[in-house]
Amino acid sequence: MRRWKLMLAAVFAATPAAAAQNRAATPAPAVPPQPASGRAAPAKPAPAAETKPAPVLRLAWKTPFDPDAFRIAVADTVGDGLQRIVAVSAPGGRGARLTIYRWRDGAYAAEWSADLGAGQGAIAVGRLEAGQQAARIVTPGGWYAWDGSTYARHDFQRSVLPVGVLRGRNGDDTLLLRENGDFRACRLDPGAADPLVTVDTPTDDARCAWGVLHATPAELGAALPAEYALCGVMGLMQWPGLPRTARVLARWQAKGEGAGGAIVLVRELGGEPLREIGRGPAFEGRVVDFAFGDLRESGETGIVALVANPSGKARTLVVLAPAARRSSSSRRAP
Repeated sequence: MRRWKLMLAAVFAATPAAAAQNRAATPAPAVPPQPASGRAAPAKPAPAAETKPAPVLRLAWKTPFDPDAFRIAVADTVGDGLQRIVAVSAPGGRGARLTIYRWRDGAYAAEWSADLGAGQGAIAVGRLEAGQQAARIVTPGGWYAWDGSTYARHDFQRSVLPVGVLRGRNGDDTLLLRENGDFRACRLDPGAADPLVTVDTPTDDARCAWGVLHATPAELGAALPAEYALCGVMGLMQWPGLPRTARVLARWQAKGEGAGGAIVLVRELGGEPLREIGRGPAFEGRVVDFAFGDLRESGETGIVALVANPSGKARTLVVLAPAARRSSSSRRAP
């Protein structure tokens, strides 16, 4: 528990004192993520925010997506300048399958896919290798890298749990992982005896552009009210018009006033209720995952959310952009 709170403090500026103000929770053992059903376990909702959040996020566009997907990332995985969706799904509720999608003819089409196996659904994607423009896809057992014709797999000597990525202002990324119950910030060096090379964590506003971190709802509940912890993902981003980095949370409330899902922004994680400084449009279903990216085919830069419908049997990719910005493209997904 203490290690988890310290990680929140280091990466997302939730000080131990602030975290102590939130509801105490006993975290479940860290396990790779499982498919989201679109339904949330009953939980006592946190008090409503004290002030009405400003509409700083707008719906840029949306499109139907793989109904079995439960983890996404946005990255140029080839080095050709085109942003792709990297997704993990569980077809039939079994195992995990990694698929890379590219926008073609008005929809995302699968370019490449591979079975990861049971318990291998956690991924982290980013520019993790020095001198390489193409992003690497890290899984618990190894990583995938484009070799000019396909995505080649490189195995780790032991299992790790990738939980997130931090994007530096220089364009390079830092891998966040859990190993033997502890946290590490790493870069990839295939030529080293251990390709996971520990580095410092660029968490200050001057060096960090955005970041995303995954955990179990119980773990996030150590520092967040229940309605912000249930989706199991949180992030940070330098957002236009805000004086400092905003913390990005996925809110979900199953019933009652304010029921539904949304992406919300807060300045600090401490205190209950959280003080929201902005949010996006409401969703009927819960946010399964979100990522940050520049989807050049749409002309929008912002937050890409994977949203389940209320029954949990369908998924939609929703792109949220700054409310003050207007799209430079006339293309819209259905």
